[in-house]
Amino acid sequence: RKEARDFAIKAGALIEDISIEATNRFSSRDFLKKSGFEAFEEFNRILSANAAKHHAADLLDMMRKEINPALVDREMRKFGLNKQSIMKRGHFNEYEIKRIAHEITNISQGRSRAVDLPVLANNAVGKLFFHLRNFSFNWARMVKEEVGKEALAGNWWPARNLLLTGAVIGEPIAQFRSAVTGQKRPE
Repeated sequence: RKEARDFAIKAGALIEDISIEATNRFSSRDFLKKSGFEAFEEFNRILSANAAKHHAADLLDMMRKEINPALVDREMRKFGLNKQSIMKRGHFNEYEIKRIAHEITNISQGRSRAVDLPVLANNAVGKLFFHLRNFSFNWARMVKEEVGKEALAGNWWPARNLLLTGAVIGEPIAQFRSAVTGQKRPE
C-alpha cells in the first residue's frame, strides 16, 4: 500500500491537493471529508496510477512482439512518448512510466480544470449548471476518447470491457447518489 501510494505521488496523480480540487467543485470541504470522498478519491488515484504501470508493461510487450502497432502508436501519441526511442532502449524509463501513470489518472479520474470544460461552464449560469457535473462531463469525454475512438479504429475491446463492467460499477454509484441526495431509487 505504501509503495503504491508513493508511486502515485511520484507520477503526479496526487500532486494537486485533492481537497482543494474537490472543494473547487463542491464548495464544502467538510462535506467531502465526512462523506469519505477525499479518501475514496485518493484510493482511486493510487489505483489508477499503479494500474498504469501494468499498462506500460503491456504496451512494451506489444511493441516487442509487434502486436496491434496502430493501437500502440495511438497510445504513444496520447502519452506524448517516442516509440522509436523506447524500442531502441528496450524499456520505458522512469519519466515515461510516470507520464503514462499521470495521464491515465487524469483520464480515468475525470480531473478537470476550467480550461478543460466548455466555455459555458466558465460563466455564472454555466457554473450553476456544471456544479457537481464535472464527473459526468469527464466520464462522457473519457468514453468518447478511450472507447469511441478505439471502436472507430477497429478496437472493440474497450467497448466490450465498458459494457461488461458498467453495470457492476454503476450500481454503487447509483446507491451513493441516492444516499447523498436523499432520493429513493426506483425498484
